[in-house]
Amino acid sequence: MKSTKEKTLQKVFQEFLAEQQSVLKPQTYSGSKLAINYFERYLNGYGSENLTETELER
Repeated sequence: MKSTKEKTLQKVFQEFLAEQQSVLKPQTYSGSKLAINYFERYLNGYGSENLTETELER
């Protein structure tokens, strides 16, 4: 079986923002960064409410 390296959402968000920083104007990038920050905080606070027992164990 082929091994895969899993990425965390935080890593995916960081990579996305790094890419966007090079193509967006500073004000637009700042808004994107803020939106990602709010989304990440939401997921950390409430994202686990709809997970199954197995998913919570992972």
